[in-house]
Amino acid sequence: MNRQSIMLGLLALAVVWALWFYLGGESPLVGGGTGRAVQSREIVGELPPVIRLTDLENPAAEFNPSGGRNLFVYAEDRRIAVAGPKGRVNRKTGKAKSSPPPVAPKPVVPPPPPARETASAQPTPPEVNFKFVGYLGPQDALIGVFRVATPDGEEVVLAAVGETLAENFRVYRIGYEEVEIGYTEAPFLNERKVLPMGGQS
Repeated sequence: MNRQSIMLGLLALAVVWALWFYLGGESPLVGGGTGRAVQSREIVGELPPVIRLTDLENPAAEFNPSGGRNLFVYAEDRRIAVAGPKGRVNRKTGKAKSSPPPVAPKPVVPPPPPARETASAQPTPPEVNFKFVGYLGPQDALIGVFRVATPDGEEVVLAAVGETLAENFRVYRIGYEEVEIGYTEAPFLNERKVLPMGGQS
């Protein structure tokens, strides 16, 4: 047996194997292969049709030879354009103009509270309830004579320079015709009053 005979034998085996593979595992040369192939085709032909979920949702998706709409089937037209953003259309570009963003309302600022009157806010000094009626002693050490009002009437009180008078006042200077007094309570410590002889300031 020469080499050419061996090559022809191998080629024949390859052709037989290819026919067996593509014809359902059985070669048409082998007995019974044709009957099995026909039986398998009949079984495949009896399988139920494949129903897809999209066919149930869109019954109008069936093929229409006329290319138009089927009058006996109600379905929405798929060619409806999707609505775009609301706004005016630019004639030059053909695009819709976007609407301006909404403007947030300005916060309402409550009015400031009314200012209080300065006169009522500031405390008032104690009222002078006495009179300067005279003096005693030498010129360099005078003692003032005062008539102080009390719930029971009036009483005469003597006070020198630096002494307290009627609890809320202090004597700072005593003259022949007037006397200078101040206050003992804050915020009136730096204030002064001059009382003339026989009366109040």
